[in-house]
Amino acid sequence: MSLVNQGKRNAPKFEDAGTVKSDKTPEELHTVDSVLDSIIQAPKEKPKKQISIYLDVDVAKEFDHFGKKHGKGSKSDLINNFLKKAFDI
Repeated sequence: MSLVNQGKRNAPKFEDAGTVKSDKTPEELHTVDSVLDSIIQAPKEKPKKQISIYLDVDVAKEFDHFGKKHGKGSKSDLINNFLKKAFDI
């Protein structure tokens, strides 16, 4: 795929749009069975339960900063892993 330098990012050329590098044929990439297989074979997550807690304002601010820095799910993972260690689970 050809890349064009646009500032700090490399973007594909318009004529390269839609090209996919894969060992599968185009027909295999777009079959219902292949989509279902990818969903069915995905690892199952443990069930989660939403709870609410109160934090000090300064702690909440840093906690939100942590979440923005590390992305979706990072705050839950941090608390979950911390509590597992604290409760020896």
